[in-house]
Parts: sequence; C-alpha cells; structure tokens
Amino acid sequence: MDQSSRRRKRIATLAVVVPIAVGMIIVALGHFLGHEESNVAKEKEAPEVAAKIERQTAAAPAAAGTPAPRVRLTNGATGESFDSSSIGSDPYAVVFINTKCEAIGKYLGRVASELKAKGDADAVLAISADPAVDTPEAVSAWVAKHKLKGGPVHYLIGDEGELGGLWNAWGFGGPSSACPPSVPAHLVDGAGENDGIVDLDPAGPPSILTDALVGMAK
Repeated sequence: MDQSSRRRKRIATLAVVVPIAVGMIIVALGHFLGHEESNVAKEKEAPEVAAKIERQTAAAPAAAGTPAPRVRLTNGATGESFDSSSIGSDPYAVVFINTKCEAIGKYLGRVASELKAKGDADAVLAISADPAVDTPEAVSAWVAKHKLKGGPVHYLIGDEGELGGLWNAWGFGGPSSACPPSVPAHLVDGAGENDGIVDLDPAGPPSILTDALVGMAK
C-alpha cells in the first residue's frame, strides 16, 4: 500500500472514531450535569420535605369530649408544684407559649384582669413551649412584666420529657421558640374534658377567651 493510500485510510478511520468519541464525551457530560442538577434540586427541596414530614407526624389536636390529660408541672414564677386537679370543677384553658412572646403576654394580662373583675375562678395554663428558653428567671420576669402574679394565669415549666406528653396530647409540635400571630387556646370543661379550641389574636379582645370559659361554667 502506497503512502497516499495509507493516509486516506487513517483519515477514514478518524472520521469514524472521532465522532463516536465526541458523542461518548457529550453523553457522559450530560449525565454528570444532570446528576448535579438533581442534587441541587434535592438540597433545595430538603427543608420543604422536612417541614412536610414534621407537619404529618405532629399529633392532631385533642378531640372534643375526650379526657384532658392531668397537668403536673412546676409554676415557673414561684417554683411550686402545680397539679391541674387543684382546679376542681372549674373550666380552664391551655396555651403553649414561651417567654419571648410579648404580644401574647400583654393579651393574657388583659385576660387575667377581666377574669378577676368577673370574680371567676377559671384558670389559664400557659405551658412552656420551649424549656431551653423558659428558665425560672425568664418566667419570673415575664410574669411580673405582664402583671400575672397570683393567677389566674399560671405559667408552667418542666423539662422536655415532662412537657412532651402534654404537647402531643394537644397537638403542639414543640419545642418551639417561635411566636405565631395567633395562639390556639385549648378549652377544658368542668368535667375535665376537651371542649374545643379558640384562636387568640393578641390584638383582639380578651373576651374571646373569657367568654368561652364563662360559657362552659354555665
């Protein structure tokens, strides 16, 4: 085979091999970039998926007519033991808050004043939503600031083990140091049974809660 023939043969071989190699490189690059985009998408999606799972696994709010769990915690302002059985046959409300929430503190101050003015013995159990935030010192200062000493609002604290069962019983996904725009108040009637929920808007009137408590007492 002369030199000219060998040159034509090499050119023909390259004409076949080079496109195949380039195609393989393009396919491999496309697979790599697609994999990277998938990873980025998964990373962006992860917080949303985690939040969705948390919402799905959180306990549902206690159904009306079911027995309310007994609350045995510590009064954060006084250090004394508190037992919901001491309330007797008076209705009460349960809210889950933390001492970073000033708006609901002012609201509960108005609730306390209105209940005292009406002479009702109804109580509000403010159960800690985050034991890391609600230290005895923080609770004492918060209660004093919002004029809640002496009841009928009782700020109750405990460790996460003590609080967890109550969070689950009333469908609260704690621990949380967040301050939502409205706070659900779980109502418990004089027979110790759950009686539904009222949403408390800190900018709204305290009668939303006080009227509900008085109404259950009748």
